[in-house]
Amino acid sequence: MWHRITVLLSFPLVSSFILKPPHYILVPKAHLAVHKLPTLFKSPPTLTTNTHSALHLSSFGDTTAYIPAISHIFIRGGHLSASLRPSAPELLAAAVLPSCIGLWKSGYTVSYGYGGAILAAASLTLFNTYQSSGMAMSLASVHAASLAFYGIRLCLFLLWREVTLPVEIHKMKKRDASLGQRLKRLPLIIGCSMLFFLMASTLRVSLYASTLQTNNSMLPSWIAVGISFFGFLLAAVGDWYKSVVKAKEGPDFLVTTGPYRFLRHPNYTGEMIGWTGNLAVALFETIRAQIWRISFPWLIASGIGWAGIFFAVLAGEATAGLEKKQKEKHGGTKKYEDWVQRTWAGPMISMGGGNSSSGSSGSSGGES
Repeated sequence: MWHRITVLLSFPLVSSFILKPPHYILVPKAHLAVHKLPTLFKSPPTLTTNTHSALHLSSFGDTTAYIPAISHIFIRGGHLSASLRPSAPELLAAAVLPSCIGLWKSGYTVSYGYGGAILAAASLTLFNTYQSSGMAMSLASVHAASLAFYGIRLCLFLLWREVTLPVEIHKMKKRDASLGQRLKRLPLIIGCSMLFFLMASTLRVSLYASTLQTNNSMLPSWIAVGISFFGFLLAAVGDWYKSVVKAKEGPDFLVTTGPYRFLRHPNYTGEMIGWTGNLAVALFETIRAQIWRISFPWLIASGIGWAGIFFAVLAGEATAGLEKKQKEKHGGTKKYEDWVQRTWAGPMISMGGGNSSSGSSGSSGGES
């Protein structure tokens, strides 16, 4: 159900981004109409844009006394508009194309498609920041690197698990399907694509903000990026540790050691931490750079994406479903009861009898 809700909520936003993208460009520093710019300087300015929409003012003559007095310039229409890269259509393509792997195997949309979509969006952002001088080690590039880390880590983990571990553990069973049956997967694929697009929308905000220099501290944004990395690393350790133990002890073995000594689902909890940090980066960068007018639609999109992955998928379908499954299988045993008493399940929302089906979350769908 969550993917249908995501489609309904995200379709108006996505359509507006693609059909009528915002034509605002921020330039440090002044609330000025572009046609008034020449009157401020001793010689007429030349205004150019690079591929990342960072506006440069050159040929000002002696402008040292004037530049510090300027605050922001909002430019609308086609005069000097240049799309920030990756553009909204490029981000959407990055989300849709990897998700279509679900036409091959149904569980792949929310596993390899999930990781592939996030990796593709982050890679596009990294490519364009590294092409721009001065942005190679900007917060935007490190932010994108955190999502790229998550995407490539997830895909490599899933591949390793599927190739080396028994099907009873990875649950990616091969099923024959006709063309008609495969096409029936399109609603899920479209819904997931919209969710992945919204989750990656934070990259646009940090890119906008990275073109600006302000006196406001970037420390909150850097802390948020660090939290995002930490969460995704915790998810990686949780996935790897459980898979290794289950490969040795059997698919029905209850893992209670390692990170599971403290958290019952460190993979899901780690993802929730990571995606919360990802959203916080966009929010803190908007506050720092004061770009509310430009980033507002992207913040809304990011918020919907965060709510979808956090509440509907991870806290609801994945964590609550796995809690129910483990209780049915191990409930009443001393090992299970002691483990539940000393550990935290992480954020969890009861979804009314949901279960952790194969691929309910890319991190470790189908686990027990």
